[in-house]
Amino acid sequence: AFPFAELTMGNSEDDWFPMKQDPSRRRYLQVFCRADFDENFFLGIDDSSGQILGEKLDSIEGQMGEQLESLEDQIDRLGRRMDEMSEQISTQIKLLAQRLGS
Repeated sequence: AFPFAELTMGNSEDDWFPMKQDPSRRRYLQVFCRADFDENFFLGIDDSSGQILGEKLDSIEGQMGEQLESLEDQIDRLGRRMDEMSEQISTQIKLLAQRLGS
């Protein structure tokens, strides 16, 4: 492996992934993992970080809810305004038809 290239010094016996050696020769990579492994401890994350993240997510959710309500209100107002304009246009068309019919 590249980080350990200096350690092998060209010795294929010490190379984890030899490229020049016979590929038919079997090699085994053994991995050991502790039963009490804690990913958060390993990554340096404590429980308070998760709590802070949860609070931030709740805050964002609240802001998004407020923005959604605001958008819904604007859409409702726009719908009412379009209805009013439609009625005005309809009235104007009726008045025009009456004038042309007379």
